[in-house]
Amino acid sequence: MSPTAHLSHTAPGRTRIRIPTKKHNRGYFRRVAVELRQLDGVRRIEVNPTTASILLFHDTELGAIREFAGNHELFDLTSDSLARTPLTETLSRKLEELDRGLDVSTNGALDLSTLGFLGTMGLGVLQCFRGEVLSPASSLFADALRALPALEGRRIVHGPARSQGNGKG
Repeated sequence: MSPTAHLSHTAPGRTRIRIPTKKHNRGYFRRVAVELRQLDGVRRIEVNPTTASILLFHDTELGAIREFAGNHELFDLTSDSLARTPLTETLSRKLEELDRGLDVSTNGALDLSTLGFLGTMGLGVLQCFRGEVLSPASSLFADALRALPALEGRRIVHGPARSQGNGKG
């Protein structure tokens, strides 16, 4: 029976596959490298038994790699790993969740954009205190100011409105 393989990541022409049950098995990874070189469209293979990974540079579809590996009893690339969401989509979704959570937990007082602006300005101030005014601090302030249009219409300072009177009636 072939070991189960997991798709670590994939991009056009580049795929990393991990086979945890074969970790440190140099003979197995040597065999996989030799066999996969026979597949049309595979340009280069890097195997690392220490991390149990195979890095493929290819011009063929992932399905063809999966089928070849299965037919040659190299590994079984599970269907669930083929249906993974791209990292950029996952990261984007997690940042949106973080932004919503921050907004809800602070009752609208803070969101991710405002936090980024304030953090960048704070780093600029820190660099000024360190005497690094020209390069690091000025770059951080410029980056923060470039982010201001994204904050347009948002309140940066939140809280109850202050009265202008003397505090009486």
